[in-house]
Parts: sequence; C-alpha cells; structure tokens
Amino acid sequence: MKAVLFHSLTIAALVCLAQPALGQDDKTSEANDSAVPPQILRDSHAEQQNRTTTFPGVNPSELDPHSFERRILETDRENAFQPRDRTYSLQQHAALQEMHAREQQMRAQFLAVQEELARQQARNLPPLENGKLHAYRLQHIDPALLAETLESFLGTSQLRLVPDVDNNILLTYASEQVSEQISNLVKVLDAENDPNASPSMAESEKAQSLLIRLFWLADGFGTDEPRDYLPLAVIQAVNQLGLREPQLVSQSAAALACKQGEEREFEFRFPALFGGQTLQFESQGSLMLSGQPQLNLHVRVHSDPVPIELAGTLSAPLGHYMVLGTANYASAAQMANASGRSGGFGGGGGFGGGGGFGFGGGGGYGGEYAEQGRGEYGSSEQDEDAAEVTSASSKLTSRFAFVVQLIEAESFEPEESGESTSRR
Repeated sequence: MKAVLFHSLTIAALVCLAQPALGQDDKTSEANDSAVPPQILRDSHAEQQNRTTTFPGVNPSELDPHSFERRILETDRENAFQPRDRTYSLQQHAALQEMHAREQQMRAQFLAVQEELARQQARNLPPLENGKLHAYRLQHIDPALLAETLESFLGTSQLRLVPDVDNNILLTYASEQVSEQISNLVKVLDAENDPNASPSMAESEKAQSLLIRLFWLADGFGTDEPRDYLPLAVIQAVNQLGLREPQLVSQSAAALACKQGEEREFEFRFPALFGGQTLQFESQGSLMLSGQPQLNLHVRVHSDPVPIELAGTLSAPLGHYMVLGTANYASAAQMANASGRSGGFGGGGGFGGGGGFGFGGGGGYGGEYAEQGRGEYGSSEQDEDAAEVTSASSKLTSRFAFVVQLIEAESFEPEESGESTSRR
C-alpha cells in the first residue's frame, strides 16, 4: 500500500514540474512569432497547410471536381473514336454522299422536265394536217439530242418531235417532204463512224442505182483522145501494159438497180468502127453488192478471122477505174501475109494488076486486050488505090485494153413548164 502511494506521489510531482516548462515554451514561441515579419508567417502557414493536405503518390489536381469532369468527357470522346466506330462513321459518310448525289440527279431531271414543259407551252403550235408518223429506233445518239438537232435544222413549225429516252426511240410527225428530210438526217446523225460496219436493215433493203461505164482503147488507132474521158493515172497504167499511144475506140454505159447481197446481170452489145472496118463488141457480166462492189465481166470482140475475148473479176470502191486486161489484135490481111499469101486477087493491086495471077499486062492471057502492060479490066489509078488499101490493111496490128468504172447513177428532177418555156 505504501509502495503504491509512493508511486502516485512521484507521478504527481513530475507533472507539476513539467507544467511551468510547457508554459514557458509557449511564451517563448509567441515571442518568437512576434519577432518574425507577417509575410514570412503567412508563407510558412500556407506551406504547413499544403504539407498537411498532400498525400504521397496522388496528384492534387485529381482531387479537383472540374478536372474530374474534364477527364470524364475526354474519356468519352476517346471511346467514341475507336476503330470499329470509325469504320461505321466512314460508311455513314459514304451513304450520305451517295444520297446527296441522288438528290442532285433527281433535281436536275426535275428541272429538265420543267424546262421541256415550259418550252412546249411557249411554242403553242397548231396541229399539223396530212402528216405522217414515223418511229426511229436509234443506235448511237440520244433521242432528245437528235430532236434538238432536227429542230435546229428544220425549225418547229412543220414537224412534231417526241423523244422516248427510255426506249431510245424518236417519234416524228410531219409532212411527206419533211419526213424524207428527217429520214436522211437521221441516217447521217445516227451513223456509226466505222468503215467496216455492216449496213442496217433499212439500207440493205433499199436498192442502189449504179452506172457501169466501159471504155475500149486501142494502141495507135481510135476516134477520140482518151485524155478527154480518162484520168492520167489510167493512161499511164495502160502504157505500162503495152499501149504506147492509146486511143479511144468506143465507150458505153449501163445502169443497174442493185440491193445489198443481190447479184444482177447486165449485157453490152454495139458495133464500132476500127481501122476502116466494123467490129462487133459484146460484153456480159454480173454485179454484186456486198460491202465493196464485185464485178464479173466477160468481153468479146468479133474480129475476122479470130475473135478477141477477155474475162475477169474486179472489186474496187465506187468511182475507181479498173483495167480488165489487154489483148493483141491483127487484121485478116496481116494474118494472111503472115501465112505467106498475097493480099489481093491479082497480087499487084487488083483485078487487072501487072504481074499477078495472069489477068494483067504481065500475064499471057491478057496480051490481046492489054496495051503497054495494062489489062483491059484495070488501070494504073485503080491499081494504086487498091495497093494503098492493101498496104494499110496489111499493117493493121494493134493492142486492145478495156477499162471499167462503177459509179452511182444520177437522177434529175423534171423541169416545170414555166421554167422550160422561159429557157427556150
């Protein structure tokens, strides 16, 4: 008991001794604070406050509520642009662009329809009488564009045009004369720019009128100068084939109406004067139109004693000249001389020549009727003329050439009675 009491007294004494020391320390600190400037005291208190609110490993800005909201917004924005969402956004953008383009196209079509309606209402044209309706199925041109072109050419008062863009058809209503002009323009404007293109059905069914021209040339003999009828290139070509001085013996022409893929036959037959004698000319052939015209030709000249014949197949564009071929010619007298026979009955120029078969002055039978070597049935002048003819005919050799040209036949409108009368 005594021990416990002693221990308690000891503690109380120590407490009493400690209280004056603590009070003395407070007074000392207050005195020291009064001696320090106020600014330094505020800084130290702020620093002490910061030290008390700062935690290790934690950013003080994270505790700011405004900063926390900003971080939430940034996180949401980053999540909105993840790769999956970005692809979806691009698809949406492409769809919006396509929708915008479709709207622009529909708007343009609507404006075009409005413009066409306004244009038709502005014309306010009366109906046409005695018109014909035609439908043209187009291949290479837009019907609306063709309608505008036709109106630019022919105007709007004499025709009515309705383009069917969906079926690529142009409907026309006009008089017969204007319809023919429209048909010609449609053929030109809707044609494909391809020289190897096959003709359309309408063109193949339409007959084409052609003219076959045939020229008969001979070397050194003829009636006309070939330069008046043939180009220089043709003359040079026959020069290379052996005709040094070509002359025109005769020419002829024949017209044919032929369709595409159809073969038509033709024939020439006429006489011609050549070298003082008449020769008969004949020619048969056929013409076929299949792209480029093809001409089969057989030529025959009836000459005595041997006829001349040529045959061949030609193909060339319209308007071009073609040389069928060449052949040699020799008169009957020349061929007789070549075989060793004389040119006349009396050898020396006729029926009473001197020195022949025996009827002239050199013959024994005519001595009674002849005087100074001349027979009774002949004279010197007749002998000279007959000798010249025999000499000319004996020298008649030549070379023939035949040139062909195929062109389009022309047609001519009849003159009115007033015009023909005024021109007389």
